[in-house]
Amino acid sequence: MRLLTKLLLIPLVLVSLDKLIRTQTNGFRIQKIYQDFPFNAHWEVENPPLPSERLDQPFRFLGSGVQFYAFLGEDEKTVLKLFKHYHFGLSTTQLRKTNRFKKTITNRTKRIERLFHSAKLALDPLAEETGVFYVSLNPKPQYPTVTLYDKIGIKYPLDLSKSPFILQHYACSLKKGDTATPTLPQNIHFNDRARRNFGTLDGKLVYIDIGSFEEAL
Repeated sequence: MRLLTKLLLIPLVLVSLDKLIRTQTNGFRIQKIYQDFPFNAHWEVENPPLPSERLDQPFRFLGSGVQFYAFLGEDEKTVLKLFKHYHFGLSTTQLRKTNRFKKTITNRTKRIERLFHSAKLALDPLAEETGVFYVSLNPKPQYPTVTLYDKIGIKYPLDLSKSPFILQHYACSLKKGDTATPTLPQNIHFNDRARRNFGTLDGKLVYIDIGSFEEAL
């Protein structure tokens, strides 16, 4: 009976442990940020030159939103943003292998397409309004492996040649009670008005969250 009780408790302990880890790490999983989609010419981005020192540094966990994980570089000036390709369950690659869950795969693809389009807008024409200075959406061999530290200090190597990413200048959060909002060109809309999505960079109000830009119809 004691053995049976212990065996029954094992799943409960594992579930509780997983929940604790997710709580302590803000749900960060390295598997969620690797590219699940093939090369797409539509996602190519014309970037300015990238100074090597921007990636030649460790990055520590800064925060987690619905669409991205954010890590702050050791220089305290560079934010590395990594896309969450999915939130729960198997990765899209694993789902494709089952030859099932076509609706889930379709929904994930549409979501990523919206995010990628928003990221492109954040660089061009909105670099001044967002502080974004580099965007990579397709897997490419020229990028290095960087070191990440999660919220509780666990170290992870991340091969950026296999992971879409965004580089953004670090912006300070708004002060409590500040009600100002950044301006945008008339042809661009931002569909998330949460206060935490704005910050200040060199004295100018900018968008911190860059996952909700759309072109006006």
